[in-house]
Amino acid sequence: MGISGNNKRILPLCIAAALTGSNFYAHADDANLRQSMEKIVVVGEKTERTLKDTASSVTVLDASIIDSGQLLSMSDALSEVANIVVLTGAVPDIRGVSGNGSATGFNSFSGGAKARVTTLVDGVSQPFVADLTGDTGLWDIEQVEVYRGPQSTSNGRNSIAGAVYVKTKDPSFDWEGALRVGYQNQDCLLDTAAVVSGPLIADELAFRLSSQLLDGDTYSNPPVFESNPTNRNLNQLRTTNTQFKLLYQPKNLSGFSSQLSYQHYEEKGNTGRKYFAGSDPFAYEPLFQRIMDTKSETTSLKLDYQINASLSLDMLVSYMDYQWGFEAYEMVAARESDVTMFEDDLSIDTKLNFGLSSDFYRGFVGVVHYQRDQTFNSRGATIYDGEDTSKSKAIYGETSINVSNAWTVIGGVRVEREQQQRDFIMQQQNGPLNATLDNSKTFVLPKLVIQYDLSDTTKVSLSARRGYNAGGGAVSFVTNEYYYYDAESVNTYELSRSQCVQQRGRQRKRQPVL
Repeated sequence: MGISGNNKRILPLCIAAALTGSNFYAHADDANLRQSMEKIVVVGEKTERTLKDTASSVTVLDASIIDSGQLLSMSDALSEVANIVVLTGAVPDIRGVSGNGSATGFNSFSGGAKARVTTLVDGVSQPFVADLTGDTGLWDIEQVEVYRGPQSTSNGRNSIAGAVYVKTKDPSFDWEGALRVGYQNQDCLLDTAAVVSGPLIADELAFRLSSQLLDGDTYSNPPVFESNPTNRNLNQLRTTNTQFKLLYQPKNLSGFSSQLSYQHYEEKGNTGRKYFAGSDPFAYEPLFQRIMDTKSETTSLKLDYQINASLSLDMLVSYMDYQWGFEAYEMVAARESDVTMFEDDLSIDTKLNFGLSSDFYRGFVGVVHYQRDQTFNSRGATIYDGEDTSKSKAIYGETSINVSNAWTVIGGVRVEREQQQRDFIMQQQNGPLNATLDNSKTFVLPKLVIQYDLSDTTKVSLSARRGYNAGGGAVSFVTNEYYYYDAESVNTYELSRSQCVQQRGRQRKRQPVL
């Protein structure tokens, strides 16, 4: 029988105070910087806000740095951001909080652990496996928003430490296209990418088709064992990413638009966690070798309708078919294990925006439904099977009130009901280990922000937020038993001064934190 943990894990109370930070780093005058800050719009908090008006600590990476060809993966891009630590094969750590959550590697399978940092692409939450793959290839991306601190009120699950919001480019009603070919001689890496966009029906129907292929070797030097010869290329990495978007804005229905998106992604080869022998670090000889295989197909439909000058309604429906797995390579074939996971995700998010024409208040209220069905297994040296069904329903909202010309108060709350049942069975020498994780919890996530305009270019914010992450379980190899742990929560208070830093395609609010 498993060991049950009854004590809640409460992350430490976090108080962040920005005491300085009035400098700009840019090759432009103050007027241009102020204009740039007011034009940059972030959307990762369920509403559109300029960078200046956003209370969260956020960094924006725009297309000029993402499409430069110098970055091969999203991990490469995030490693450029302050207060972010990117470890091999892991969700990024934000402000010292592990992004991978409470379990990694095998334990993320046995217990269904949740990440502490969520990644969303065009509003669609990405699956989490605590051996991160599927992030190579950066093409046709408009901007990446990196939020530091809890985003649970806006995004719910898996965002107690922060969130990464990726916005890809939308179809245009003017013809445009681009082509990129790059070659890296060190690892014989070929990067080819293309995009074309334009109207199918003038001012009504437009499309966008983009595709990227990465093919080559990585910097690892994997050995081939004489005791277990193989003809597989253990160092190769191949990624294909194709996305199609269709935008419809009917002339006979003013204020309505719909956008259908489809993305097909495949990544196979030497990726995921990479650890090397310490005897000669620069030899890059891996401690273990796996041929990773990640595939996903994502279909989403986004509907927007401007009801009148004050009200609008938007809905995002998405479905993802996700596959993840690996083939291990060991010195002895009998030690090898092959792991496979299949996951289906369905999400429906509907939101009503109000006060759009008001200078005094504006806000939104929404409801969201999410469901995940997952099966996984391992064959070879380690044998286990499992299946998981997770559901969540939430109602959320936020209101911003301009108390005066200088003072603004923003209040928000999210009430969410989360359910998870995960069945796990593992074959052991003394018999099978059976465990069931059955979690159900309703939680409330409030948010309060007070802002004051010091000048046209500077804003001071005081905010309080609550973050949440679900509990789980895992197998202890010491006791050969299944144990459980409770949910995590954090209360964060921040005092910040908002200004803009512009450098090499990077826009961020100047918020030094102690």
